[in-house]
Amino acid sequence: MALVEETSVKVALETEASPDVPEGKTDYPFTASNSIYTAILSRNEAVKDAKRLKNFLELRDKYVHKKVLFEDPLFPPNDSSLWYSSKFPIEFEWKRPTEICDNPQFIIDGASRTDICQGELGDCWLLAAIACLTLNDKLLYRVIPSDQSFTENYAGIFHFQVLYGHGQNHLGTIQSIYVDSGPTKLY
Repeated sequence: MALVEETSVKVALETEASPDVPEGKTDYPFTASNSIYTAILSRNEAVKDAKRLKNFLELRDKYVHKKVLFEDPLFPPNDSSLWYSSKFPIEFEWKRPTEICDNPQFIIDGASRTDICQGELGDCWLLAAIACLTLNDKLLYRVIPSDQSFTENYAGIFHFQVLYGHGQNHLGTIQSIYVDSGPTKLY
C-alpha cells in the first residue's frame, strides 16, 4: 500500500518576481506564469489528477466497505511513532476524533491561522507552514482536498497533497500523502 504517492508532475521552483511588476516593487505572491505559486494555483481545485484521486478513493472505499478504520502502518499508535529511543514521562491515549467528541469537524467555516495549536511534539515548523496555508483558500484546498469529513464515507483516512523538493532551482514533485485520523490525548 503506497502511503506516499509520487506523480510525474514536476515544476521548477522560481524565486524571481514577474517581469511586469514596476521596478522597486515585489510581486508577492509570485504571479509570473512560470512561478511555483502560479503552478500550484493553476490547479485551483484540489485533486485534479485523476490517478491520485482514484487511488485515494479506492483506498478509502476499501476501508468503508470492510467497516474498518484505516491505520497508518508508517505511524502506528504507539510510543515508537513519537519518540526515537526513550519513553515520554506522560502516557498517551490514542483515540480517533469520534472518540474524543460527538461531532468532530475537519474544517468549520473556513480555516484561520489561529485554528492551529501546538501540542507537546515541538513541531512548530510544520504548524507554521500549515498556518500560512490558511491565508490563501486556493492553496489550502490544493494541499488539503475539501471533500473529506468524519461523516460521509468516513474510513479514518485523510488525503493531503504536498510539493516535495528543496533548494533553489531544484525540481519539486507533487505527492499524495494518506494519514489516519488517530490523534493522541494526554492523561
